[in-house]
Amino acid sequence: MAIIKIHSNTINILLFLLLIIFSGCGNSDNENDITVTFPSLCETGSTAQVVDIIDGDTIDVSFNNGTIERVRYIGIDTPEVGQRCASEATNYNKTLVEEQQITLIQDVSDRDIYGRLLRYACIGDIFVNGQIVGNGYAEAVAYPPDIQYADHLESLENEATNFKRGCLWADSRSNSGNSGESSSNVNGDSGSSNSDRCCRKCVKGKPCGDSCISRDKKCHKPPGCACWG
Repeated sequence: MAIIKIHSNTINILLFLLLIIFSGCGNSDNENDITVTFPSLCETGSTAQVVDIIDGDTIDVSFNNGTIERVRYIGIDTPEVGQRCASEATNYNKTLVEEQQITLIQDVSDRDIYGRLLRYACIGDIFVNGQIVGNGYAEAVAYPPDIQYADHLESLENEATNFKRGCLWADSRSNSGNSGESSSNVNGDSGSSNSDRCCRKCVKGKPCGDSCISRDKKCHKPPGCACWG
């Protein structure tokens, strides 16, 4: 089991990346899975009991005072219902946190526009947000102003992509088999073959793998099923 500690200074960030690269097996059946721990973060925040799993990045929790709140994990994005890997991401989240006592840590924002609490989450020392990204069930997405650990989450995603981890990236090698068709998807040239297999249309952003990113952000993912909207 690999133990990954995240610190704020540059040297430890580099060590963090090396630990991800050489990490071994976690509790998953996938031999490439890693366990992402973050003790200095996980010892802060407030605790609650998980009472329901909504999807891959959203849960319901009950606090000690009896209040039930919906929580959206910060800095990650899992597929929506009906999209490829949506059920797998939900099930992975379920294996991590179902009926567990969870620690919730705020960044800058308290809630999103839907009234959900925005939090980093830990089970013991396990950094749940990073665990889901690092094992290929979510993408790292920066949502300012809550970006304190955006670079760390993006590093985890890059490693998950490189090592073909999880539902999102396990078949990325086969998805990129036709370089001509795939490159048109990334660069913005539309074609009927890409449109037929489009899983997410990008109107405000640009396609990157199976998701949409900001037009000014560089895409580091292999071509996927996202397309221009």
